[in-house]
Amino acid sequence: LFWAGRHALQPEFRIDRLHNEIRIGFRGRNGEFRQRTRLDFGDIVSVFLLRSKDNRPTRLFLRLADLGTGIEITSGSQARMEILKLRLMDDLTDQRGPQTAPVRPVRPRRVAA
Repeated sequence: LFWAGRHALQPEFRIDRLHNEIRIGFRGRNGEFRQRTRLDFGDIVSVFLLRSKDNRPTRLFLRLADLGTGIEITSGSQARMEILKLRLMDDLTDQRGPQTAPVRPVRPRRVAA
C-alpha cells in the first residue's frame, strides 16, 4: 500500500506550440506518457494564480471557456508561479501562429571533377 501511494499517478501537462494544444496525461510505471485528453489553446480563457496568505504554495490554474472553475496545473513558490504564468500566457497568446518544426539545412553535394 505504501509503495502504491508513493507512485500515485500525477497528471502531466505538455504544452505543444507546434499544434497549439495542451496534452494532459499520466506517466505509467515504465515512464511512458499516456495521453488522456487535450485542450486547444482557443479553449483556454485565462491563466490565473491562487495566492495564499499563509504558508501554503501558490497554485497555477487554467480557466476553460465551458467551465466556471479552473483546472489546477501546478503549485509552488509565488515567484516561480509568476514566471511560469507569464511564460504560459506568452505561449497561449503568441501572435506569430504555430511554430514550425525545425528544418535541417540542405547543403548541395559537391561533384568530383
